[in-house]
Amino acid sequence: MRWEVLLTLTIAVAVAVGLGRALGMEFRWGVLYKYTDRVPGLERLLRGRVGALLRAMVRLSPAIGVLGIGLATYLLVRGVAVSGPGGGEFVPLLPGVTIPLVSGAVSLALILMVHELGHAVALRLAGVRIRRVGFFLVLIFPGAFVEPDQREFERADLRRRIEVLSAGPAFNVLTYLACLGAVTGLSLVPKVMGDGVIVHGRLFKDVPLEPGERILSVDGHRVHSVQDLRKVVSGHRPGDRVIVRTDRGVKRVTLRGWHGRTVMGVYVIPDFGGYWPSELALRLMAFLELLGLLSLGVGVANLLPIKPLDGGRILEEVLREVLDRKAASRIVTTVSLTALALLILNIRIPHSALGS
Repeated sequence: MRWEVLLTLTIAVAVAVGLGRALGMEFRWGVLYKYTDRVPGLERLLRGRVGALLRAMVRLSPAIGVLGIGLATYLLVRGVAVSGPGGGEFVPLLPGVTIPLVSGAVSLALILMVHELGHAVALRLAGVRIRRVGFFLVLIFPGAFVEPDQREFERADLRRRIEVLSAGPAFNVLTYLACLGAVTGLSLVPKVMGDGVIVHGRLFKDVPLEPGERILSVDGHRVHSVQDLRKVVSGHRPGDRVIVRTDRGVKRVTLRGWHGRTVMGVYVIPDFGGYWPSELALRLMAFLELLGLLSLGVGVANLLPIKPLDGGRILEEVLREVLDRKAASRIVTTVSLTALALLILNIRIPHSALGS
């Protein structure tokens, strides 16, 4: 781990501890935590259209859970069969190493909160009392849990129990779909509002285009998107001179060769109504893409048939309906150990995580 990452991690931990203590969280043995016996705002959340959507997701969650268990199991087997040990489907989520430090940690915290909210909503709909809700932070790795009244949970019918266990991953899928929709919607904004593309930076110092300048046309061809610009430039050869009309005048630009492609020598971004709005919109889209993909990954990972993950517990609840508790427990233990072995063989450590 490079010293810059270590320094950033140290600062992030210090800030997290300070903010956590200011919010009333306790700090002990390197863990920042807070427990409560209720989910604030849960009743309000279950009202209106939002409440109807959440109820529908809880009702659909058993189907999502079963499909997710099948997908997670398939990925385990496929990863070992196709790629071999150490080259499989699963990469550890390490903020600052395999995902961005700050946005990665924030994304994981939001994902876990949504996951546990799913369990809490399902418990409320099943009429099972929530004993304790906990939030904790180990260094910058967030965690959360919802602890139901175990006796009331076991007295609920099978469908309700499966809904409770599968609602967390189902809410992760809902988060992924929401992020996908938001990114798709934002990507349409430049096509409606934008006029040209904005120079974000220069690849070569002598290019006569400045960051923040809006490119409107090249050799008379209107440029409405980044794809339009690439299409026009790709029709030329390195060394050709083109006339570029921008919001700051007309300029002549000599095209260059770059990794086998003809380029203008600038980085460009879609126009969301100016340089800074475009910069903020792209950062938001990048965060939403990260949040959505991580949310889907966490949801699928939680459906691995490994106890105490949700997938393993769903399998155990189903088996207990047709077998005695001891037989069901033995089968789940065997499946969990097998799946855990496959998971270990599937773990792929990126080169950047090994240091230099």
